Amino acid sequence: MNRIFRLLILIALLLPSFTYAQDVKEAMLKKGKEHIPGYIIRLKHGRGLTEATLKETLQEAGLKKAKHKKGFYMYKGVVLMAISSNKQDYYYKVTGNKRKATVHFAVSKGYDNYVTSANDSHLSMAIDSFLIDLKSKVALKEQLNEKQAELDEIEKDKARKQAEIDKLQKQAK
Repeated sequence: MNRIFRLLILIALLLPSFTYAQDVKEAMLKKGKEHIPGYIIRLKHGRGLTEATLKETLQEAGLKKAKHKKGFYMYKGVVLMAISSNKQDYYYKVTGNKRKATVHFAVSKGYDNYVTSANDSHLSMAIDSFLIDLKSKVALKEQLNEKQAELDEIEKDKARKQAEIDKLQKQAK
């Protein structure tokens, strides 16, 4: 009985780490004709919202204008404090449709020295955290957009009802 209890506690402690690890995956990304190591995260949100949120996040971090080459947006020799305090090259692209999106993200220390969990586990974990934070930001933005749509609908309804009240008041006079 004691062994079963210990096993259940171990499973309960490890389960969150397994679900976290499944969000961000290392993969080979196709950049033009070459394949580069990078990271992928899949989101259950639209491509447009995901891409806009990622661009906004990078702009807030001080990265201004990205170059677009071989299907990827690139920031060369910049510091992204959310990941590292060193100058690095960042590559990303967002694919998908209105219901789901995939973010492809790669980091290079220069001279095609791409970050993987095998060659820099600390930086790899920082990239994972950045992408997980992006996922939560996109979810929050989607909720805000839904609430704004509801608010706009309420405002329209209020204006309609106010127009009806004004019309009835004119008729009453």
